[in-house]
Amino acid sequence: MDSSRRNTVRLLARLTWVPLGLLLLPLRIRRKAQARPAEPLTISLPVPDGLSIHGSVVILSEGSEYRAFSTRCTHLGCRVQEGDTSTLVCPCHGSRFDTEGRPFAGPAREPLASLACRVDAEERALVVDPES
Repeated sequence: MDSSRRNTVRLLARLTWVPLGLLLLPLRIRRKAQARPAEPLTISLPVPDGLSIHGSVVILSEGSEYRAFSTRCTHLGCRVQEGDTSTLVCPCHGSRFDTEGRPFAGPAREPLASLACRVDAEERALVVDPES
């Protein structure tokens, strides 16, 4: 194959990736939008110390202090799972997050979405607010 024909084939191959990327971009945006639960989530107390997953929310409990994060990995939106007692792991591409929701390994660059939570003493429950 002569060089001009080879260059044409390479150019066509590269141009194929641009429309494909534009088609996939809305999927990435939609997955990021789905990173938070749609409605407030109520979790019965007590919540065990350490990391625990409750539906679409990760709870970090340290005594009477609570922090909440989305379970959606910031790389491509897969649900993270509990690793050891101090890490969360994305099963899709191996991203690893610490107890603050910060990535420390894998392709994810952004931290897990932080969610506001409060203790409802009357209901003896932890309420996680998706609008935070």
